[in-house]
Amino acid sequence: MNKQIIQFLQQVYTDLSQERAISRKNELHDANRFNPFQFLPTNENGLSVVLAFLLNPNEKHGQGDFFLNSLLKNLKLYDFLTYEHVKVTLEKKVNTSRRRHDIFIEGFIGNQRIWILSIENKLRNAADQEKQIIDYMNDLKFQVKKFCLIYVPPFERTPSNSAITEDELKNALNNQEIKLWDANGLINWLEEVPIFAPKIRHFVEYFIKFLKEDVLGETMETNHLAQKITENQHNLDAALQVIAAQNEIYAILWNQLKEQLAQLCMEKYSSLNWQIVDEFNPAARYSCIGFENVTDSNGAASEGVAIEFGGTYFHNAYYGAWVNSKNSHVKNKLKDIHQEMGSGKSESWQFWRWFENDLRNWENATWLRIPTGELAKEIFEKWQPLLDIFQENSIS
Repeated sequence: MNKQIIQFLQQVYTDLSQERAISRKNELHDANRFNPFQFLPTNENGLSVVLAFLLNPNEKHGQGDFFLNSLLKNLKLYDFLTYEHVKVTLEKKVNTSRRRHDIFIEGFIGNQRIWILSIENKLRNAADQEKQIIDYMNDLKFQVKKFCLIYVPPFERTPSNSAITEDELKNALNNQEIKLWDANGLINWLEEVPIFAPKIRHFVEYFIKFLKEDVLGETMETNHLAQKITENQHNLDAALQVIAAQNEIYAILWNQLKEQLAQLCMEKYSSLNWQIVDEFNPAARYSCIGFENVTDSNGAASEGVAIEFGGTYFHNAYYGAWVNSKNSHVKNKLKDIHQEMGSGKSESWQFWRWFENDLRNWENATWLRIPTGELAKEIFEKWQPLLDIFQENSIS
């Protein structure tokens, strides 16, 4: 059976190569890989801007309330179809906390507000914060009698129990105070909206293409591959066995990457006396590889550099450095880099920055650079300025 699987993979590779060659040849006429969204900010805030634009009847898309009404019908929120005008706000502050509603839509009759929709955008798979959803719910209840919170992760899932308890979620779902959506639901809605202006129709088509490719990981090649596989029973059997081995394949490549990074770090920064540590769990958030100063028998690190994934299955990758020790020299240097590069910082990281291109959300092309050692070198180049600071300001 293993021989058959290898033969199947070789045939798949041949077929994909041929399809890719044909696709590239056709690009002169159809630019099939082009998408203007590659030039737009498509983080959580950027995607909220696009959704808010479409849902605002007063915006320059000129389609009036077609988008909003189609959304309400799609989610079976028929009671919300009664309104004269709406107000759409991004990052609306919650009254009782520092939280903000991603997209806040208020429906009015005359001057009276009669309902509120809050859209919680998790399309980039951001983590639920402690009591986040229940705080939003309480804020909505305080403001108006009729409300609904729309929770939109990339793939179908419920909010975490830390954000809202199981009983609270169940009651809210029964009362239609929460609607669980996902990227597929969003795409289905956009495909159903009656759009009359060709410019807006093309814009929405590009947005759908972006959601399918960048958020859901679907491409023309993967769609074609799936179709070919399911047409043949033997190919389907082989493909399902390969899928079952997915995490083992990732684990082997992950360990190769970890060993390569260890070699690069120890060759240049052996004086730090640090070690490579990692957490590997593709289905969970915060898989990471770090080069760290492990100071106790429990494996706790006082300082170090790392790459980490904010999303599942190696999505939303960033790199950075942290210091839990009293090494104020390093902390000040990292602060200077933070100010110079305009990157992020948090309680856990004195410096962090998003990766770019296919290092942000790991694709096939990313994993293929592990056996050659290229990916380890790319990550190590990001770590080096940070490690230089630690080495130059180490406390002996």
